Amino acid sequence: MIWARDLRKAPEKALEHLETFVKEGPLYLSLDLDVLDPAEAPGVGTPEPGGLSWYEILDILRLVAQAEVVGLDLVELLPLPGDPRTEYLAARLLFKFLAYLSASRKRKDAEDRSH
Repeated sequence: MIWARDLRKAPEKALEHLETFVKEGPLYLSLDLDVLDPAEAPGVGTPEPGGLSWYEILDILRLVAQAEVVGLDLVELLPLPGDPRTEYLAARLLFKFLAYLSASRKRKDAEDRSH
């Protein structure tokens, strides 16, 4: 687990910790949208001030995509009538993560073929 405050204080250290964790084997990612700052994602179950930004969560997802990901879920989306920002952000996060996974697998396949 990485706390948002730790990621903000020492991003390199927090991501190094995460990198060590993701190398340990198969990984199931449960992405709780409550982690995002409510200024960017207000339509979540429990908005938490000081949450992660779009770019901070993308850094994490890019790193996690290098792992052997066996599954993924996205939770705590609570759409607000008339404000589709959070639904759009959730869809974009899934799209970006799938793109990162695809790129990571292509790199691994290329490395395997070169050996």
